[in-house]
Amino acid sequence: MPIFKLFKDECFETWWRYHYEVKADSIEEATSLVYADEVEPYDSECLPDLMQDPLNVEIYDESGDLLFEK
Repeated sequence: MPIFKLFKDECFETWWRYHYEVKADSIEEATSLVYADEVEPYDSECLPDLMQDPLNVEIYDESGDLLFEK
């Protein structure tokens, strides 16, 4: 029986959380600055939801040819 080497890629929708310290006159101004990307985050983290189904699935052979996509 032959052995096949395959790759399976799964695409999930993932949220990222960015942490900010914003110097502003009001919370509204601080929110606006963050939304407009006017300040840089000091940290970030991925918030995975491992209970969700993948949005897309692709399976490739060893040479990188796409065999299956859903």
